[in-house]
Amino acid sequence: MAGPTFDISKEAARREFASKEVAPCRTVLAYVTTVLEVMAWLAIPIVASVSTAYLLLIAIGLLLLVATVQEGLAAALKDPILLFFRRGATPSCSFRLFSLGLRLVAPIWLIVLNPGRDRLRLVAHFHSSRDLGHHCYHLPGWLQESCEEGRFPAWAYTQCMETVAWYVSGWCNYLASTTAAGGQLANRSSPASIVIDLLIGASMLALLSLFCLYGLEACCSSDANPRPTESKDETATPGLMQKLLVAKDIFLVALDFLLDSSCVATFFLAGHRFFGAVALAILLWSAGQQAANHSLKEMYSEAVESISAGMLSDGFMKVTRSEKSVEAPLSLMLQVYAYPYVSISSTYAVASFSLSILMSIYTVSGAAYKLLYLDLLPVVASGQREESYAPMKHPNA
Repeated sequence: MAGPTFDISKEAARREFASKEVAPCRTVLAYVTTVLEVMAWLAIPIVASVSTAYLLLIAIGLLLLVATVQEGLAAALKDPILLFFRRGATPSCSFRLFSLGLRLVAPIWLIVLNPGRDRLRLVAHFHSSRDLGHHCYHLPGWLQESCEEGRFPAWAYTQCMETVAWYVSGWCNYLASTTAAGGQLANRSSPASIVIDLLIGASMLALLSLFCLYGLEACCSSDANPRPTESKDETATPGLMQKLLVAKDIFLVALDFLLDSSCVATFFLAGHRFFGAVALAILLWSAGQQAANHSLKEMYSEAVESISAGMLSDGFMKVTRSEKSVEAPLSLMLQVYAYPYVSISSTYAVASFSLSILMSIYTVSGAAYKLLYLDLLPVVASGQREESYAPMKHPNA
């Protein structure tokens, strides 16, 4: 049986080194920009959760259409991360304008519709003590327990749904969930409301920061086409720190999968069967691609060999490809959208979803940088280096 190979990790190191050679600030700026891109994409599910789910569905549909035109339908479905990012160090201006415009529509939509125009009156209704704990059976299942516990009156939710337009009905769910969680609408902060506020603030700040970083990126760009060079220390014995960093990467991959699995269970336990079904489908979609080519024993073997070598093996990177390019981006969008709904379930739900969202942001950012910015996706898929990236030897090698 042939031993593990590490060509993909070596190729990633070559490409990153070549990028630094052309413009030293490019690599750091690229990763920071990627993280902000991920955060900015959260504006869509956040605004959709307080307005209407159709906004999220329309956005996903438009992204799929554009990705199909540029990458092909099969590629977009196999790696949904291509819906949000493009391959290569510099995406086209047309895609950047489209993606920025699509994300800007979300907050503008909310401002124009102004679902909080009757905010003070609606908030007062949700904090009324009249008929607490009565007629809760009229409410959606996920709100009934909180209503029966007297956290808000059922009539307030019913009247809210009758007052606001259907395309901002999510505002009533937001009011009910934050009130039930004892959040800022109740003049005191809860962990759930703090996380929601952080997500809203971070996504808006990231969206604004991207405009500045795009200009800064132009200053760091170069007309030169970097070509990877052979590293002289590729055969060097890995140090303890290298092994620890690889072990950390493997641990975070496993943790991300476990957290997403926990969120699936939380959806069903909290009565959100539709969310649970979608989350389970995403999880099975990703796990199915992994299991189709690798057994658990092979995954474990690849992980052990990766730690020993101080770099991720080709087999391990192929195994985790679907988790990074399928499960992480789709689960992130779903979890952010559904967060207000599950935040009233339990303290565990708040903690597990918050950590899962954080881990997904980290995973998607790393995947977008390695698979797309360094353009390693076709290399991971085929296991062969592309001719356009054939490394150049050092002159004195």
